Amino acid sequence: MKRRLFILAILVICFVMVSSGTIAYYTFEDKAHNVITTGGIKISIEEFTKTDEGLKPFPEEGITNIYPGATASKIVNIKNICENPAWVRVWIEYYIVDTNGQKLPLEVDGTDIPIATIKTLDGWYEEGGYYYYKEALLPGEITTNIFEEVYFDVLMDNRYQNSTTNIIIHAQAVQTDNNGTSVDEAKGWPLVIKGLAKSN
Repeated sequence: MKRRLFILAILVICFVMVSSGTIAYYTFEDKAHNVITTGGIKISIEEFTKTDEGLKPFPEEGITNIYPGATASKIVNIKNICENPAWVRVWIEYYIVDTNGQKLPLEVDGTDIPIATIKTLDGWYEEGGYYYYKEALLPGEITTNIFEEVYFDVLMDNRYQNSTTNIIIHAQAVQTDNNGTSVDEAKGWPLVIKGLAKSN
């Protein structure tokens, strides 16, 4: 009887050892799913005009009855409508067409005097055909006005009667994070060349 108990005890000990060995290999594994979302950049062009009733959005149909020597009110600035700061620059496209849709000269005949002139305001500087905003534009902020009026030269001749002057604002923005300490150092600007965009 004692012999049986001894054998049984040995078997139990062996079973426990085997069981313990098996348990020792149990492991728990978990996976952490880390999501990294890139920050977006989004801006909007704000255009207004001064009227007798105060400041109003610039009309889609434009302003009519402009004559030589007149100044038209066109107030332009840029708003940051995303959650990330941005560097901003603007390119201004400008052309004049007659009633038949034909383009007219942009300068007074025989001179380099522009038919229409804008004056860039403080906070901006021009380089290479672009107007750069000097400060980082924080979320929700609006730039200072790029310009506030368009002057039409007094030497405009009769060809410009009933003509349409188109001043189109193109605004671009790039991130400020890890992208230079000033707008001068910023990289990644999209370049518009004959309607095609590429990066600078």
